[in-house]
Amino acid sequence: MSETLSKILHTWAELATRQSMENNRKFIHENGYSFAQMNSLFFIHHHKRCTVNTLSCHMGISKAAASQMIDRLVELNLVHREEDPEDRRSKLLSLTDAGLKLIQDSKQARHAWIDLFCQTIEPSEAEPIAGALENLVDRMKQYKENELENTPEK
Repeated sequence: MSETLSKILHTWAELATRQSMENNRKFIHENGYSFAQMNSLFFIHHHKRCTVNTLSCHMGISKAAASQMIDRLVELNLVHREEDPEDRRSKLLSLTDAGLKLIQDSKQARHAWIDLFCQTIEPSEAEPIAGALENLVDRMKQYKENELENTPEK
């Protein structure tokens, strides 16, 4: 393992994460949502259709608290809730078109700093940086695929 590479990646990840989180916090605040609500929307988005129970486990909150939050997201027309055809006691959650748009807007706000940052990079530096990052992205995808393959199912 390269100590130098590890150190610089830690530093980059810290700076990029901090900037993205600040943009995310600002977006959430300006739009009047709670962090828990946005976290729930992202979880539903990434899992396409999930149950209230799955969401409550992910959030580390009671099923009643998750249900109450989902009620509010349904009222806001961000989440659609329907009976699970395989288990009528369970409700499946999915995002509405408005919920999907909110997720897209959130991602755009969270990443807005990247274009501004790229404007500060000299054109002669941009190509080698892009090449190195493209390699890192490919490596990260491989890492995530291997991680998924080696994760035991629950």
